[in-house]
Amino acid sequence: QQPQAWVAQALQSNPALRAQALVLDAGEQRVGAARATHWPTLSAGVDSARSSGAGASSFDPRGGTQLALRLTVPLFAGGATQSQVRQASHQRDIAREELEGTRRALVRETQAQYLAVISGMALMDSTRAAVAAANQALASTRAGQGLGTRTMTDLLLAIQTQTSAQNAHDQARHGYVLARLLLQQAAGALGEAELAAVTSAGLPACRTNQPPSRTPCTTASLTAARSVRVSTPHSPRWSDASEVTAATWAPIPLPPARAKP
Repeated sequence: QQPQAWVAQALQSNPALRAQALVLDAGEQRVGAARATHWPTLSAGVDSARSSGAGASSFDPRGGTQLALRLTVPLFAGGATQSQVRQASHQRDIAREELEGTRRALVRETQAQYLAVISGMALMDSTRAAVAAANQALASTRAGQGLGTRTMTDLLLAIQTQTSAQNAHDQARHGYVLARLLLQQAAGALGEAELAAVTSAGLPACRTNQPPSRTPCTTASLTAARSVRVSTPHSPRWSDASEVTAATWAPIPLPPARAKP
């Protein structure tokens, strides 16, 4: 149910979708205004006159107040009114189609970014294991070189393998961060706090030895992260650690719904 919950959150809070819905509402209002030109209009006016001067008196007939009512009934406008109604209706239909297209694209984007986050967690886990294996291989190669069983070429190859593994792990971390930000953007939950945290820390990270007040990390495995429920109330914040593993990241919670303006 987690992807469907993110999609529901996106359909409710995505600013682009809400803006497109307001465009459709404005189109409906324009259609109503164009149709209202057929209707009769009644206007009222008040005219007050007062004379003054040496010869003026309270019984001067030139002073007083007049109340006027004007009823205008449109009879024929040469088809202009019908043209305005058809134009407003076509614009409303265009806005409706654009809203539907935006909604479908948002659903696809939200589902794709959610899958990207899940795959990014798995990729970070595998690349972390590859980095650990490369570090052990490099350490054993250095020890073998000291004993004379390994050559300088073997050491250079081990260093190259360790560098490639670390590079792949860094790319996985960056891909995970980007996918998570795009998912929060699609759900309408990306704000200045999330961007500032990523900018200050560089990358989201977790360590199991940090207190819960500084990091939202848990020791849940990747399998538990995939099967987590949607009841988590708050989205995690980035910590300032340098190591990222899929096993220490908390599951992806549904962001809190933001109040409509």
